[in-house]
Amino acid sequence: MRVAKKETCYGIKVAKKFGEKLRKKLVEKNLLDFEHLILKNAEHIIFPLKHKLKKEEFEELAKIVSGIELERFEFETANKKPRSLKEALRKELSEEEIEKLITSFDVIGDIGIIEIPDELLAKKEIIGRALLEVNPHLKTVARVLSKHIGKFRLRPIEIIAGERKTLTVHKEHGCIFKVDVAKTYFSPRLSFERMRIAEQIKKDEFIGAWFAGVGPFPIIFAKHSQMKKAIAIELNPHAYKLLEENITLNKCEQKVQAILGDVKEVVPKLNVKFDRIVMPLPKGSELFLDEAMLAIKEKGIIHFYQFAPRDNPFEQTVANIKSIAEKHGKKVKIIGKRIVRSVAATKVQVVIDFEVE
Repeated sequence: MRVAKKETCYGIKVAKKFGEKLRKKLVEKNLLDFEHLILKNAEHIIFPLKHKLKKEEFEELAKIVSGIELERFEFETANKKPRSLKEALRKELSEEEIEKLITSFDVIGDIGIIEIPDELLAKKEIIGRALLEVNPHLKTVARVLSKHIGKFRLRPIEIIAGERKTLTVHKEHGCIFKVDVAKTYFSPRLSFERMRIAEQIKKDEFIGAWFAGVGPFPIIFAKHSQMKKAIAIELNPHAYKLLEENITLNKCEQKVQAILGDVKEVVPKLNVKFDRIVMPLPKGSELFLDEAMLAIKEKGIIHFYQFAPRDNPFEQTVANIKSIAEKHGKKVKIIGKRIVRSVAATKVQVVIDFEVE
């Protein structure tokens, strides 16, 4: 919260009974200073001005309202909430630093996750506090230390402002998810994808929700479709624990079954066939296409996610899918493809929806 400051600037003093009349005229003439608060006492009201009035400006006002006085007064600065991160940092960063600022950020529950360029690391706490000021619903701000790493695809973070916590509750499409942003992978940017697929699911479908994380895909499917059941497979034990909790929180015990383990090991042991498989692992998902081809029903649908080059996002991914299908004696029919989100200057995440024949 900003502490109110006081500054001396020109103001115009008038009897209270003429206050509203004068205020309207000052606004009309673009003379009223909204950066400072109006002063009041028992008899008078004093309006802050943008500048010292010229002689003709003062005379024009004096004709409308008698008894006005022009003096310098000590006004309290208006505690106006900044409308953007850049606006909040105008007095803290140079123009050159403002230009380097990355203003986009992820919101997971009440935690904001932002990237800060190396050139601005010395100002990371200032940036974090400014983000809290602009977004009062946030309780914590963390910065990204590197890209997703390791077999669990975790994003290393550092808390730079607010409460020192990594566990939060995220709400999406009427569902609630416990998420630990330091120990689990969760992307709020896939919110549209989760509902898009849910709306395609037909009655009594049997779903394979692979790389399930804390459960956003299968739980949203359970709440927004007439699927029969989803098998949610997750390798990360921290995510699996939260997956189980989220299934209970959303009352999906009858529709979502959580399994801890590697898809390559779990799926063959299940010995089942799915009507639909969702594969939201953006990096390395092609390594699991063999399992998908073996586990999908005839005319079943697979939603396959992958990172791809921005200038030609679909060609190689589609070619890989068709090649692996051919290896298993199957054909695929591409029924949809789209860019899900931008990842870097030269990279995007895509989804390919295809039917296996």
